[in-house]
Amino acid sequence: MLIISTQCFPPAMGGIETLVFHLANEIGKTRKDVVVYADTWRGKPGPWYDSQQVFQTIRTGGLKPLRRRLKAKRINLALKRQNHLRPVILADTWKSLEYLNTSQSATTVCLAHGSEFPRAPSVHKRERIATALAKADVIIANSSYTAEGLKTYTTNQHIKIVHPGIEPPVQDTHSIQAAQTHLDGTGPVLITIARLEKRKGHHLVLDVLPGLIKDYPNLVYVIVGDGPCRKALEAQVRQNGLQRHVRFVGTLTGAKKNAYLIASDIFIMPGIQAGNDIEGYGIAYIEAAYFGVPSIASNLGGAVDAVRHGETGLVCTPGDKSCLEDSMRKLIVDKKYSAQLGEEAKKNAYDSLWITRIQDYTKLLFMS
Repeated sequence: MLIISTQCFPPAMGGIETLVFHLANEIGKTRKDVVVYADTWRGKPGPWYDSQQVFQTIRTGGLKPLRRRLKAKRINLALKRQNHLRPVILADTWKSLEYLNTSQSATTVCLAHGSEFPRAPSVHKRERIATALAKADVIIANSSYTAEGLKTYTTNQHIKIVHPGIEPPVQDTHSIQAAQTHLDGTGPVLITIARLEKRKGHHLVLDVLPGLIKDYPNLVYVIVGDGPCRKALEAQVRQNGLQRHVRFVGTLTGAKKNAYLIASDIFIMPGIQAGNDIEGYGIAYIEAAYFGVPSIASNLGGAVDAVRHGETGLVCTPGDKSCLEDSMRKLIVDKKYSAQLGEEAKKNAYDSLWITRIQDYTKLLFMS
C-alpha cells in the first residue's frame, strides 16, 4: 500500500502537484492500493474528479497549521490500522512529513524541490526541517542544486536525484495556425514562458533587445504568462521603444501555449536570485526542448540540470547581459548550431516524459 501526504492538489496547478498526481495515478493502475491525503481544494470537500480516479483521495480542511496536524493525525491512525502491512509513505515536502509517525511504514520517501529549503535558515527552521527529514529513508531531490542544499539540513546518505517529467504536449492545428498568424512576418522569434516575476529574468532580455533589433529589425520577443512584474515590464518596453517587438500574450496553457513554442526559435529564461527564491529545476526548458527549441539559461539553481551548456542550449552567469546578448546572437546567426542544440534538447525531453520518470520514482518507493 502507498500512502501519499500532499498539500495542494490537483495536477492542474502544475509543479509538484502534477508529479504527485502522476505517481498516484500510475501506481494506482497496477497496485490498486493508493490513498492520497490532500488539503481541501478551494474550500470544497471533494472535487468532482476525486471519485473518477484510480486512487482514493481523503481531504482535510481548516486553517493551515491545524490542517497539517489533523491530516497527519488521520494518516497516523491509518498506519496503525494496517498492522502487519506496513505501507510505503510518500511526502511531497518536509512539511507533509513533519507530524507523521513513520515507525509503522515500510519505507518513507520525501520529495525535495529547492524552494522549501532556505540557504540561511533560522535555528528553529533548520531544526524543524532536519527533524522531519530524519524520518525519511530516501529523499528525492529534483536537481543537483536541491541535493546540495539539503546538506544544510541532513546527513542522510540516501539522497537521490530524479528530474521532474513532462506530459507529451498537446497540439492542435487551429492553435498552431493562430500563433503563426500572430507572428507572421516576424523573426527570429524569442520566447519566455514563465510567471512574470523578477527571478525569471524577463527584464534582462528587454535590456539587450535594442542592440539585437538594430541587426534583426523583425525580431519578436513573445512573453507568455502573467504576474506581479507585468506593469514594470510593460513600462520597460515603452521606455526602450520596443512596442513593435514585444508581445505580451498572457497566460496560456495546453495547445495554445505549445503553438507559440512551435513557432519560436529560442527559449530564453535567464534566471537570477531574488531573495531566497531560485529556480529549483525549470521544467519550462524541457517543455520547449520537446519541440526542438534550444534554451538560454543562467547557471543558477537547478537550471543547469535542465539546460546543458553547449549540448541542449547555452548557459550564462546570472545577470551577465553581455553573455546573454552574445548567446542570442550565436543562436540566431548559426542556424546549424542552433538546430544541433535543438535536436539534442528534443532527445533529452523525450527521455523526460512521465512514462519514464515514473519508473524512476517507483523504483525508489518500492525498493524493498
